[in-house]
Amino acid sequence: MMYLAIIPSVILLIVIWRNDKIEKEPAGLLLKLFLFGALTTISAMLIGIAADGVVLAFLAKESIIYALLDNFIFTALVEEGGKYFVLKKTTWKHPAFNYTFDGVVYAVVASLGFATIENILYLVDGDVVTAVMRGVLSVPGHAIDGVFMGCYYGIAKYLDASGDVKGSKNNLRKALLVPTLLHGFYDFCLSTEYEILLLAFLIFEIVITVVCIKKIKKLSKQDTYIPGSVPPQMSRSQQANVQQQYVQGQQPYSQPQQYGQMQQMYGQGQQMNTPQQMYGQAPRQPYVQPQQYRQMQQPNGQPQQQYSQPQQMNGRPPYGQPYTQNGTLAQNRLAPNPGNIIPEDQSQFKG
Repeated sequence: MMYLAIIPSVILLIVIWRNDKIEKEPAGLLLKLFLFGALTTISAMLIGIAADGVVLAFLAKESIIYALLDNFIFTALVEEGGKYFVLKKTTWKHPAFNYTFDGVVYAVVASLGFATIENILYLVDGDVVTAVMRGVLSVPGHAIDGVFMGCYYGIAKYLDASGDVKGSKNNLRKALLVPTLLHGFYDFCLSTEYEILLLAFLIFEIVITVVCIKKIKKLSKQDTYIPGSVPPQMSRSQQANVQQQYVQGQQPYSQPQQYGQMQQMYGQGQQMNTPQQMYGQAPRQPYVQPQQYRQMQQPNGQPQQQYSQPQQMNGRPPYGQPYTQNGTLAQNRLAPNPGNIIPEDQSQFKG
């Protein structure tokens, strides 16, 4: 029977994990959220029992007021409040929280941690019918509450990083209020014997399931980078360094390092790599002038300077040097010209 209590949570975890398209979240963080979410079942039971005893001293259990308080406050608010507490304390300052859809993943994982333990407790003495009904209704119901919580939670994180503190606080309140109302209405409809509420519950389940599926697809497609957070290209060890700086109260990051800009990171003097280094390509070497334009190599490997001394080519002196008819160089350019020697460059003026 235990596997029937766990299978629905496993399926929903896989679904939400596959919709996280840009960057998968650290397994250690998800495991921590799941376990802490499971532990909130203890606080929910203790608070529910204590509050129930106090309220029953003043109200009859059959009254509508008691039903409202029990379902919306002592059950929905306490359970969703525990999930929200785990979510906020575990992920708000975590460096892996760098995209808005991450909030949905975190909230759903924490919610399914709670739902799994709750389902196991219900099925200890339950039958197959109870297992199937809870697997179809209760466990997905907790996941749906987590989707709405994570939706507003991710928006709150984005607004906080963008400097909109007021908008961030408003969405954090919605992250707790909206799933509480959905959860409370779900429980309230099932706790009464009015047929109209049962019909409302069926309609509610169909509508909220369709809306939730569309919301997951939309949020996954529109997943947005949170300004000032750690870029997805960073290694886990670098993210751990950023998290340590959060603990120490330092500002770890301002803008994502992109396009090979050489900027200082986190005040540690570390420089970003160029795109070639980031993707495993060797950096481009600076241009070096070909050797043949600098020196000529002899066959024995000894360098020979090119164009160092004027040389006689094809029996003719280099350009600009005087020469005679027999091809011998003149010893002195200013020496008088003998009568029997006619320079070639003057012959064109001879009549």
